[in-house]
Amino acid sequence: MNKKFFVFLLFIFIIFTKVSAQTNDAYELALTAFSASADNVQQNQLFTVTATPRNVGSEQFPGGQVGAALVDNNGRIAAVIGSANRGALNARATGGALTINSFVPETVRAGQYQLMAVVRPTGGEWRLATLALPNIPNSIDFEVK
Repeated sequence: MNKKFFVFLLFIFIIFTKVSAQTNDAYELALTAFSASADNVQQNQLFTVTATPRNVGSEQFPGGQVGAALVDNNGRIAAVIGSANRGALNARATGGALTINSFVPETVRAGQYQLMAVVRPTGGEWRLATLALPNIPNSIDFEVK
């Protein structure tokens, strides 16, 4: 087995184990595609984010929302800037691409952020979708002007 590939698999396993242990959920959404129509915007400027989730967990994702969020240098969600409803997603299944209409509100300061996908099960809290499949970014460098 290629050493880099083995290290990558180990990294994914560690992250998955850590996230699952923190959330007590047996589902985990990874990204099979993640892109944005812009990587720098003015406040209140509209743009789109496209995300395709895959449930890499052992149980069904119960449904809820997938969103786009700006994440600060400390790894905290500064703002959820758009969301789309996502129905239940079976274990090991890939959902269709979600187009998330997004904008940065005036309450967000100008500066550098990471644009990341977030997930919120119905009745739950937003959390980062930190996993991505090989060659798929889980974040995009993003500037608010």
